[in-house]
This record gives sequence, C-alpha cells and structure tokens, in this order.
Amino acid sequence: MKKLPITIIIPSKDDFDIKRCIDSIDVEAEIIIALNGSTEAYKNFVYNVSNAKTISIRDANLGKAFDCAINAATNDLILLMNSDCVFSPNAIEIFYSLLQKYECVRGKIIFQYDNSLQKIVSLNREQAYNGNIYNPGLAFNRKIKDRIGYFFDHDIHWTEDADFNRRVKAFNVNYYISDDVKIFHKPVSVMHDLKSAFRIGIGRRIAEMKNLYGTYPEQWRFFPKFIKDQWRKKKYLPLKVYGTIWWLSYITGYFYQTFFDPYRVFKCEEICK
Repeated sequence: MKKLPITIIIPSKDDFDIKRCIDSIDVEAEIIIALNGSTEAYKNFVYNVSNAKTISIRDANLGKAFDCAINAATNDLILLMNSDCVFSPNAIEIFYSLLQKYECVRGKIIFQYDNSLQKIVSLNREQAYNGNIYNPGLAFNRKIKDRIGYFFDHDIHWTEDADFNRRVKAFNVNYYISDDVKIFHKPVSVMHDLKSAFRIGIGRRIAEMKNLYGTYPEQWRFFPKFIKDQWRKKKYLPLKVYGTIWWLSYITGYFYQTFFDPYRVFKCEEICK
C-alpha cells in the first residue's frame, strides 16, 4: 500500500458497517475512529476489527467527535468519512493529490439503493448535496481553521457540516468539488431519511438561535417557498411528493427545537418566554 500523510477520521456511535468502510481504505494512512456515545460492547467490536487509533467521547455528538479527532491527528491533511460509506478504489490518493492544489475538497457521493423507494431517497439526497461542501468525503487542510474560526460547532449536533460549508464559502477558502472521487453511501430507507430530516431541522434551528447565520432571516419564513419549489423544480412526480414530505419532517424538527430544545442547548426560559 502507498503511504500518505493524511488522517482519515470516521465517527461512529453504533454502526457495525464501519468494518466495510475501514476495509475500503486502500492506502497506508493514519485512521482515527471517533467513538461518540458508544457502548462498551461496541467499543470492543471496533477494537477487534481494526488496528486504527480510537478516541472516545461520552456524548453522541458529531461536531465534538470530529473536533477531538482532528486535534488528535498527526497530519494537517484531514479526510472525514462516514461509517456507513465506502471509498471507491484510489479515491484517497485522488483526495490527497487534490489537496496539494486546493484547501478543501469534497468528493462525489453516490447514494445506493435496492428498491424504488430507496431510489427516491437517493435522488432527493443527491440534489441536496449539489454544490455544497458536506460530509462524507470531505477533505481539507486543517490550517484553514485560522480563516474560518473553528471546525465544527458542538451545540448544533446535526448539520454541523452545513455550518462548515457556510464558513468555507464566506471566507473564500479555495475549495473544489470533484466528480472523480467517489464515495458510496449504503442504501437509506424512507424512515431513516425522514428521521434525518427531523434532526437536520433541529440542527438548523439551533444554528439560527446561536446566530451562526448572522442577520439571515429565520428559515421558517421561507418554508412555503421551499414546498413550492419541490413542485416547480422537480420533474419526477414521486420525487415532488417525497420532497414535500421530507420538508414537512424537517419543519417539524425545526419547531420542535424552538419549543422543546431536546439537547438542552439553551435554558428553557429563554426558549419559552
């Protein structure tokens, strides 16, 4: 295997598919598995299937897990991956090569599917990733922290990469989205995807409540437009319907955060007053 000075970070709470992810790494590189909120049984599973370096935090918190792993890395070049994804052959080498020219690189995420419902989920997710610097398959030089202020906010819990994407673009970091670097995401069920939409709504609202988006108007004002766009821009009828359902789940999470603050990020009296 070719040895590369890059650190691959894989966060996981309880995903046993992480072995597939690790097995897809076809270079010799530093691998850090960021266990977050994991049971002892799962930790032992990870220790048995990999010789990778591990760190462990008590909370199930992706932003905190990423930051702890980045701090523990011995390389400046960082590659973030999800435990439910696999690299295509030579993908890591291409990431490394592109990082010699760009400060931040995102690969092409291919959402796999086994049936027609999962195909709709796949198409919906692909549209959300277009033009955005989201994880998985997100690589960067950690020296950009001096420009963007921080890597990930620990309070957001979900959509931490959307906040990262916003700051990378706002501070003119030299980034590139490559179709040559392919990351394969395992099939996602409708229920799992709608649960993710709910959580994403929570994360977005936390970011707004923390004023991470500055003076940008609260997103709830645009919900009617978002729903309308599902029907105006998407040509495939099942995708129009599913996109609307997805947004309704997102909106529910958004307002759930507004009134209940499930992660206790804010004091109850500040939310309910």
